[in-house]
Amino acid sequence: MNSEQKLDKMEEQINIIIDQQLIIIKQLERLNNNCGRFDDHINLVEDVYDVLKTPLDFIIQRVNSITGEESKSLPSLEYKNAKS
Repeated sequence: MNSEQKLDKMEEQINIIIDQQLIIIKQLERLNNNCGRFDDHINLVEDVYDVLKTPLDFIIQRVNSITGEESKSLPSLEYKNAKS
């Protein structure tokens, strides 16, 4: 193999590596987009839970006082606490 052939082969290998990097970058961009949508969904669920937690706690306490069971509050969300 002469030096020109070696250079051509190296250039071809570099082009293959660049193509593979572009594929990886596109996949990472899609993953990032999907993670953002998942975070939005988690935030929605947390917001709904926050709105419903107080009325549900009230109902649970009333039912428990009637039945004589020990009253416990609904738990806080761990994911929301982890973001702060």
